[in-house]
Amino acid sequence: MTDALDGNAAAGALADIFISEMTVARATCARCGDTRPIGELRAYLRAPGIVLRCPTCHTAEVRIVRAEARAWLDLRGIRVLQLDVPATET
Repeated sequence: MTDALDGNAAAGALADIFISEMTVARATCARCGDTRPIGELRAYLRAPGIVLRCPTCHTAEVRIVRAEARAWLDLRGIRVLQLDVPATET
């Protein structure tokens, strides 16, 4: 028997995390290990979407594409994303 549930079991935790101000979230580049707030990444807007690149090694850390009612978020260039979240109640 397994204790695994489907991803819906994490809905509350995900909602708590993704309401944060994302420009202050700290991203660690998957290539060079540089860590800095997302607001310090280099933004390239002249494409079908947005690309945020590491200022140190120029790796694409974040790719964002939007459609009318949908968005795609690619974070393959980030090793770790650290967000400030509200404290959990005990």
